Amino acid sequence: YNAACEAITLLKNENVLPIKKGAKILVVGPNANSMRTLNGGWSYSWQGEKTEEFAQQYNTILEAVRNTFGNENVSYSAGVEYKMNALYFEDQITDIKAAVEKAANADYILACIGENSYTEKPGDLQDLYLSDNQQALITELAKTGKPIVLILNEGRPRIISKIERHAKGVVMAYLPGNFGGDAVAAV
Repeated sequence: YNAACEAITLLKNENVLPIKKGAKILVVGPNANSMRTLNGGWSYSWQGEKTEEFAQQYNTILEAVRNTFGNENVSYSAGVEYKMNALYFEDQITDIKAAVEKAANADYILACIGENSYTEKPGDLQDLYLSDNQQALITELAKTGKPIVLILNEGRPRIISKIERHAKGVVMAYLPGNFGGDAVAAV
């Protein structure tokens, strides 16, 4: 937990962090409710695909934010999710409209974006930008005018220049491990 807290890097803060207790928070993104993305590949299994099976006693970012700010203050809508059976761990839009609708009742949006777990050849990239789907999620949420904090959960740098301007805060969580969700919520 301490290592995860100390490793997290604040990249941008335009008077949005720390989030005050009692605030209404919408948590979105494919990395929000995933232990797999907190641990990465070569953790519990080669591509990290067995992490959910073995790490259930730990908190995802969503669970930790709910524990920290109160379940009644935190809503969730992924908007984009990973295709878990795809070789290259692509993501897909599930319901960006629902995420945008839930933003109407939020004071802040925590967008947990980045990458699914990967290693070796299946993890090779041809483009360093985050996926078009994740960028579309952030672009649509920005239209609500609600302050967005990007929580980057990834094992390597990805380009966010197309969406960074929409964010009031950017936090780099890296691959913080089992206590990463708790660390993100605390930081």
